[in-house]
Amino acid sequence: MRTSFIILLSVVCALCFSCKVRTPKGIPSESKMENLLYDYHRAQSMADSKDSADYKLRLYTVLAKYDLSHDDFDSIMKWYSRHADKLYKVYEKVNQRLDNEAQVYGASPNLRASGKYTNVATTGDTANIWRSATEGLLIP
Repeated sequence: MRTSFIILLSVVCALCFSCKVRTPKGIPSESKMENLLYDYHRAQSMADSKDSADYKLRLYTVLAKYDLSHDDFDSIMKWYSRHADKLYKVYEKVNQRLDNEAQVYGASPNLRASGKYTNVATTGDTANIWRSATEGLLIP
């Protein structure tokens, strides 16, 4: 009786401790991933106002800062994409940091209500994202 109890307890303990998600070697912690994605999105937004060559330069500068190759970054993002709960937590923090930084530079306090799709009209399964005049007059 006692040996079966010990075996049962061992199996239960093994099952409880084996369910934890282990981060493989080379995958940064959530705090490091937050910093990486924060810098990545800042570089991306700076390059959006310019050309694609500037974007590539800024991306490689960010990757060099964290001593990563483009393939390393891709594999890290694949791992975090498979663990969406962790990626969601990271992006919540990144979004908060970007919102705070934008407010420092004069953006409205509620950034999500002032984006480029705030006036989106939806009817049924269609969204009208046209931001210019909704009607025009064609004359010969």
